[in-house]
Amino acid sequence: MRARDLMTRTPVTVPLDLKVGALCDLLQEKNINGAPVVDERGHLVGVVTQEDIIYGAMGHPTADGGEFVSGAAGRPTGTARSSGAEAVPARGSGRPSKRVVAMLRGRHLQEAPPAQPRPGERPFWAEHRAPDPMEMPVSTIMTSPAISAEEDTPVTDLCRIMWSLRIHRVPILKKGKVTGLVSSMDLCRAVLEGKIRI
Repeated sequence: MRARDLMTRTPVTVPLDLKVGALCDLLQEKNINGAPVVDERGHLVGVVTQEDIIYGAMGHPTADGGEFVSGAAGRPTGTARSSGAEAVPARGSGRPSKRVVAMLRGRHLQEAPPAQPRPGERPFWAEHRAPDPMEMPVSTIMTSPAISAEEDTPVTDLCRIMWSLRIHRVPILKKGKVTGLVSSMDLCRAVLEGKIRI
């Protein structure tokens, strides 16, 4: 069996300049937890997932409890992508949890304590606020380059890739353009339907 036999055809794709807030809405609307990111010509440039939203847009506290580190480099090293369990949305929901959306909307951030600035002076925190994570473009948080496969890739190879890299979806390409997506759910369905034997 090949990737083309199993893939979800015409998957939801995300443009590079889509804002994180719009991405959250799209993931909820489509009941998915990640999508390939494509350029204006439809070529794959990355993948964005709920975890990318959490680690990329929100960052995470450093090991010493200091400042938040944002961006893909902010993801803890030496651990699986699903580390940081307290912030990861409930598995199986297929969409960002209300907690994640609330976090992205800034409700988790502590506001700087009010200070009495001198007359005509701006408060310190007015100049040092973090950018609104909901307004960040997807290109700043996506995982790139994306792991992908061609339509004629054997399903057993896809399983090995997904297992060894601990990823849940592989975009399927034809001439560099996304034509489908194989997810861990597609593999489970194929096993249950008897299309694949374990």
